Amino acid sequence: MHDFKNILLAWLSSVSAVFTAIEAKTFFTILSAIVLPTVFFALGKAVDVCLQIYLRREEQRRDAEERRTRTNLPPRPSATPPNQGGEFLEKKQA
Repeated sequence: MHDFKNILLAWLSSVSAVFTAIEAKTFFTILSAIVLPTVFFALGKAVDVCLQIYLRREEQRRDAEERRTRTNLPPRPSATPPNQGGEFLEKKQA
């Protein structure tokens, strides 16, 4: 239902462009008045879906890190900032 509402909003916002295109009676203006709102809607929807996927992954990563800290497990190696882990340097020097 939410997508249907968005499609209706995209089409309703372009009604004046469609009427102008019909009045101009050229194929290019009619095509652009009908196709452009659809293209913009599809691009906006694609950005929305990609953003939701990214935010969901970040939330899952944050939850995993929180669970890891609650159970007192060592942090993941990728979470360790660079230039830390002096125990490796000490072993190498000895």
